Amino acid sequence: MTHRAILKAIPAVLLVCASGFAAAGQATTTVTATAQIPAVCRFNGAGTLAVGNINPSTATGDKTATDSSLSYNCTTGTTPSSLALSPASGAAGLRSMASPALDTLAYTLTPDLTATVLTTGKGFGTGKAISLPTITATITQTQYENAVAGSYSETVTIQLNY
Repeated sequence: MTHRAILKAIPAVLLVCASGFAAAGQATTTVTATAQIPAVCRFNGAGTLAVGNINPSTATGDKTATDSSLSYNCTTGTTPSSLALSPASGAAGLRSMASPALDTLAYTLTPDLTATVLTTGKGFGTGKAISLPTITATITQTQYENAVAGSYSETVTIQLNY
């Protein structure tokens, strides 16, 4: 075969090869990507209300401690329904710290967090936390001036319902 005949045959060979590939057929399918984002809320950090040492022989007035660090995040669009404190406060909003010997020391915790208006979540990214009001523990002079010596504490659980 001459060089010219070979060059004329190449397009015909390519056409036959291409039609052979097209005749092989094809199959297709689809893939579906899914995700589920649950409605969740979480607190950031844990608060501490340390009133400190109170010397009843020299102290006067109410003794307080505050915490402004409590905040929460919720999934975008999730609105918390309520806050609950456990154990609940007693009469006149008084709570009770206890010593290891089970002596008690009355105090108040304000504001009433269960009355807090809760904000709809904005997500968990930077700057999306929602602050709760500053919490104050108060021990009045009447409550500490005749208290039994010792260390007193109470753990209060704050629950965010959504």
